[in-house]
Amino acid sequence: MTPFFLESVCPTRIPVASRDEKGFELMVGMNIQSKAKKIPGSLISETAYALTASTDITENTREIFPEGLPPSYVFVVTLRLKGSPSKLTFDIWRVLSKNKEIQAAVTLSGKDRSVIFTTTSATILTGLPRRLRSTNLLWSGDTEAALDLLQDDVLVADPGTKCHYSNVAFSLLANALAQKVTGSNFESWVSENVLERLSMEETGFNITPVIQRQMAVGVYSNGQPAPLYNLGWYRPAGQMYSTAADMAKLMMALLGAYGGTLLRQDTLKTMLTPVFRCHSSYFANSTGTPWEINEQFGYDVVRKDGDLDGYAATFSMVPRLKLGLVVLMAGVRPTDQDLVSQAYSYLIPALESAFRNAQRTLTPPPDPAPYVGFFTYRNMTFYEIKVDSDGVLVMQQFGPQVDTTVPSKYRTIRLDYLQDRVFRVVFESPYPCKLKVNSASVSLEAQDRQLFNFYVFSKKGVSPGFDSPGLNTYRVTRIPGRPFFTS
Repeated sequence: MTPFFLESVCPTRIPVASRDEKGFELMVGMNIQSKAKKIPGSLISETAYALTASTDITENTREIFPEGLPPSYVFVVTLRLKGSPSKLTFDIWRVLSKNKEIQAAVTLSGKDRSVIFTTTSATILTGLPRRLRSTNLLWSGDTEAALDLLQDDVLVADPGTKCHYSNVAFSLLANALAQKVTGSNFESWVSENVLERLSMEETGFNITPVIQRQMAVGVYSNGQPAPLYNLGWYRPAGQMYSTAADMAKLMMALLGAYGGTLLRQDTLKTMLTPVFRCHSSYFANSTGTPWEINEQFGYDVVRKDGDLDGYAATFSMVPRLKLGLVVLMAGVRPTDQDLVSQAYSYLIPALESAFRNAQRTLTPPPDPAPYVGFFTYRNMTFYEIKVDSDGVLVMQQFGPQVDTTVPSKYRTIRLDYLQDRVFRVVFESPYPCKLKVNSASVSLEAQDRQLFNFYVFSKKGVSPGFDSPGLNTYRVTRIPGRPFFTS
């Protein structure tokens, strides 16, 4: 492992422990030379160290980055992986908060040969003020001037410790990434890589006279029309105009239902997952990347609200239900009611009901023979798996443990084939009763949609049993035939 360092792209020089240079040498900062075995490097002139999973190179972040990480940086590392590590997934570099939550990490995945960079919500958890001091949203400075103003400003909270909305953070992140990483500007990059790829033809940033004639007129609470502003350096925080139809295209892309390969599935999952629980005075339960997230009916509702003079907008989604709602208002957002939450109070129950009542089309396995036969759980409950006329597996409970008061159709489980010996349990709904699973009674609704994982086929070409982890039921084993019971 050769030395690696973070190099700030800031114009100022940053002193490090080993020498005065523009960057951080982590080999020195993490004191690796005294913790790991020294070995020959890739070049005779280079020194390397062998690290194993048991090598603890943990150091206080404050000792390595006394002033914190710069707004943008480059991470450079040279590794040689031998044996099993080349097939594992592990963090090359990781920064944790005091409560052990990841603030930044570079992860190497040997399985799919990828490198993943993870960070906390760079806009909600930075601790940066809402606006730069002595500026308003019409400030027309540049990123260098913004950084100069931040040098003497005070953080609202330590980074990664408190949810705090910041237009500064949004604008700084967007402008810095666009200029330093893409060599372009934020609006051009978004237009080329998002708007054009999703055919969002009614969305943009520059409000021309033609566009303005098509726009709804913003209105103040007193009924007076609101002017349109150029937000200058803060444009990434709220300059974009759009339509509900275009926002629906973006929403479907984020929900994985539209737009092809705009984002990878693991990226989408990361974006829509809560990463930090906010304090009680913040307007959301938790924050994501970069969403505010609240819970409603047991579902995470991720949303982003925006308000300018005379206009208000909300972009929201319920990822688990593939449900979304866009609200664009020419007027001031009501302060006494949350229109989005009210809408979801009707939409979520209605969609749940529709899912439950929808006709389910089940998938038969490629070959049902390995799964057909008789099975038992500890000789207490007994099951027979057969094949129906559509080739779908049907499992029915029998034996002395059967509750005869339960209608026969609710003692029958249909198994929907997913992949690689994995099936999903499907019951008919509604669910009027309970059914015995091992020695306990579990509601049918709790059992519905659980997974059965059948064991690898034996030399005879049959599965010797299955597990159902969601029902805490393991080693349901195959028996040679239907047993006979005596009272």
